[in-house]
Amino acid sequence: MKVITISRYLYSGGMTIGQKVADELGYSFVTKETIEKIMDQYGMVDFDKVYESAPGLLDRVDPIQEDMIHFLGKLMQAIALHGSIVLLGRGSFSFFPDYSDVLNVRLWAPVEVRVGRLMERTNNTSWRICMNEVTEHDNSRKAFVERWLHGHPDQANAFDLVINTGKVPLDSAVRIIVDTARESRDLVMDNHKTVKSLEVDSLLLETVNEVLGKLDRVH
Repeated sequence: MKVITISRYLYSGGMTIGQKVADELGYSFVTKETIEKIMDQYGMVDFDKVYESAPGLLDRVDPIQEDMIHFLGKLMQAIALHGSIVLLGRGSFSFFPDYSDVLNVRLWAPVEVRVGRLMERTNNTSWRICMNEVTEHDNSRKAFVERWLHGHPDQANAFDLVINTGKVPLDSAVRIIVDTARESRDLVMDNHKTVKSLEVDSLLLETVNEVLGKLDRVH
C-alpha cells in the first residue's frame, strides 16, 4: 500500500497506532502538525479553527473557508503521490474512496471506554466533563467531514478496516494494519484508481517532498 489513512474517534488510540504502523513499515507519519506546517506556508493559517469549529458554524458559506478545503484536497493528493505515508485524521479517508493502493482504516471504541481513557490520562474525576469533551469533539469532526468533504465516518463501508480498540489491544491493531498493508502491497483491483493517476501541482509536490524529507530525517 502506498498510503494508509487512519480515521479515529478521540481516545481510540489513533496517534499511538499510526506512529507504530509507520515505524513498522518505514513510512512517513503525517499528522495535523505536518499538514498545518504546509498549509501555513501557503497562507492557510486558520485551517485548524475551521476544522475544530462547532457544527452550526460549518453551515456558513465562507469563500476563504472553501479555498482552505479545496487546498486541503490538493495537499492530500500531493502527500499521497509522495507515497509510503500513514495519514492520520483530517478526513483523509474521504479523498481516496476507490484507490487500490490506499488502505482506509477506522479506529473506534465505545464512548464509555474513551471517556475512561480521558479521565485516566488527565486525572479528571468528572465523568460529565470528560463525556462532554469527547462527544463535542466527535460531533465537530463528524460535522466537518460530512459538510465539507462529503465523507461518512460512521459508515463502515467507507473503510477497508474498522477496528474496535475497546476490544482489540493497540499492538494487535498495529499488527492487523501492517499485515494487511504488506499482503495487499501488489493488489490490483478492476475499476479502481491508484495514486499514480493523481494530477498534482509540481510546486506543491516539491514542498511536500521537502517537508516530509525533513520529517523523515528527524525520525
